[in-house]
Amino acid sequence: MIKQTKNGVLLEVKVQPGSDKFEIIISSDGSVKIRCKSEPKGGKANHELIDNLSRILGKDVRIIRGFASRKKLILIKDARVDDVMKLLKET
Repeated sequence: MIKQTKNGVLLEVKVQPGSDKFEIIISSDGSVKIRCKSEPKGGKANHELIDNLSRILGKDVRIIRGFASRKKLILIKDARVDDVMKLLKET
């Protein structure tokens, strides 16, 4: 799920911690899966997720829901849906 709001873009992602590398996978149905190298202990995977998405998108990125879950809702502040999807696909 990706949705434009007045504050930016809401993006629902599924995170897989403990992977070999940081990787963004967009399925044909539009769902987004992100593999993180860090383990979920101590919020390390969340920090890696936020740091990498902020760098890739050039925007402020925050987890809105799902801090302790693999399914997360992320806000990408002051972004547009088309721009976000383009940058994620290029990664």
